[in-house]
Amino acid sequence: MRGPGENHERRSNGRYRAPRVSDGARQDGSFKALLERAQAAPNGASARQQEGLEALLELAQTNGQHGALSTPQPMRNGADLSSSSIMRRSSHLGDSHRDAEHRLRGSDDSLRTARQAAIQAQKNIPGALNPSYAIPEVSFSRKRWLGFSLTLLLVGGILAWRVMNGWPLILIACALPAFVMRIISWLLSWFDKPVRVTPEQWKRLNRLHVTIAVPCYNEDAALMDRCLYALVNQTRPPQLIWVVDDGSSEDYSALRQYWEGNWPGGIRIRWTRQSNQGKRRAHALVFGNVPGTDIFVTVDSDTTLAANALEEGIKPFISRRVLSVAGIEHGYNAEVNFLTRLQCCLQLFSQAVTGASWAVFGDMYTNRGPFALYRASLIEKILPLYRDEHFFGRRVILGDDSLLALAGSTYGKAVQQLTAFGLTMWPENLNHHIRQRVRWARGRAMRNFWRIKYRPFTSYCWWYTVSGIYVFFVSVGLIVLLCVHWPQDRSAVGHVLVGLVGMSIVISPRVLCIRKSDETWIDRLLMIVMRPLAGLWASIVLARGVRIWGTLTVLKQGWTTRQHGPEIAFDTPSSPENIPSSPENTPSSPDDFRRLARVNREEREEERELEEVVA
Repeated sequence: MRGPGENHERRSNGRYRAPRVSDGARQDGSFKALLERAQAAPNGASARQQEGLEALLELAQTNGQHGALSTPQPMRNGADLSSSSIMRRSSHLGDSHRDAEHRLRGSDDSLRTARQAAIQAQKNIPGALNPSYAIPEVSFSRKRWLGFSLTLLLVGGILAWRVMNGWPLILIACALPAFVMRIISWLLSWFDKPVRVTPEQWKRLNRLHVTIAVPCYNEDAALMDRCLYALVNQTRPPQLIWVVDDGSSEDYSALRQYWEGNWPGGIRIRWTRQSNQGKRRAHALVFGNVPGTDIFVTVDSDTTLAANALEEGIKPFISRRVLSVAGIEHGYNAEVNFLTRLQCCLQLFSQAVTGASWAVFGDMYTNRGPFALYRASLIEKILPLYRDEHFFGRRVILGDDSLLALAGSTYGKAVQQLTAFGLTMWPENLNHHIRQRVRWARGRAMRNFWRIKYRPFTSYCWWYTVSGIYVFFVSVGLIVLLCVHWPQDRSAVGHVLVGLVGMSIVISPRVLCIRKSDETWIDRLLMIVMRPLAGLWASIVLARGVRIWGTLTVLKQGWTTRQHGPEIAFDTPSSPENIPSSPENTPSSPDDFRRLARVNREEREEERELEEVVA
């Protein structure tokens, strides 16, 4: 058997060389050693199977450009299906598109630009269940230096108020580290700004090969369809979208029949079903079998990317040191009910302030699971660990986004892009909300061990982690003391509540930096009004009660949602006559999509023949 390191060496000496993590990047020795041990483990596939699979995938990726809808010649009886023939065809097709620097190159940049402009000018590619979906536009805007100045004044006022009111010593000991980190985050966040690129830099970025991994487990079919609709209609299309059905009990045959194949703009969609192994191994299936890509993107199946999300998300990669980019998570259903509005307040503030402070140092505490981007060289380096991480002898299923962010910070920089938005579906009932947060708490408790052990003592992430753990344990002890000495210490409870509400009121306008096009002025006003309540909910229920339970049950790895089917459904016609099995049954589809469906069916038959030979 050949380990991942050996496989990388073969490719480096052969047709393609993977981009490496920059030599100037910061590397922590112990974390590096851990990765090397993980890479030394068997990967479970023989050399011959690996070569055959790589050849098959490369052939599928480059098999025809259907921007012009040219039909490839199907294989006929008696065709040469030997492994050597497959390798020759794969090498020939792959070499015409990739150079020695592992960059996807077209014969003419202007031709590629013109083709993409034509794609955007024509009608959007329709969905399988709906001809189109309404996708809101999301924008980010703020007056940085005015906000920074006002922040300094507010911080001074808060400090003076707390000193003059003479807080008890135990409250100061509990609140001071959290207060200091909150103020530091607040100030630093004004220095995080979206990456902009010049036209020349965009040409370089536009040559990158982008692969999107979409794991799916018991997702609502309409949400899944909307997710894929948004991906194929991006202003900067990806080259490959790979859906991995992780053993769902839901039937996606209609969606698979419609979407799988080639689409205009050079987009290829693959669809694979595997036994239930978890989100990480669904990602790993894609990560380990697309050797010719530059950027991997992870998108949740209930997430709808804004039209320009991919275009904005790849811009930070203009810097070679950037290895990981977190997109910004917003709620597609943010205005549905009280609970989704509450989550909107929490998530937007967390990203606009706390996440922004991490990004300033290139040291992200975690990424956003619904939408994140990674340089392929980073993924290749940590893939064995990502796929088979263990914690106290248990295989880790949770914490996928935090592990990738940790690796990005260790070997280079992990940042966020404030203009790359993914619209996810937030829980709409309390039971679902708590179960989701318990899952996050378990992942956080486990990952904090890694952050303290593997991040340098001088890193921002290390101090953020340590201060958070300190405040957590001290505050839990404070709650116990208050319960024991109640009601003598009720004045201390009043001080705490006033402090939490006061801080929330002061910082609430920060959530207005991010705006969704379908919001009304009432929606935005409610975000400000609800911010103090959201702060109390996060501080008392989520950061204490839920986190305690998540920490105590950290070894219980596994999904806590969608075990018995979809949690959230999207209203759309679902009767058989309204679910086309291919674009030719969609009344609003142009003739190009009908011809494309026939091409896709022929290619799927060809691929099945090739898979039988490789197996």
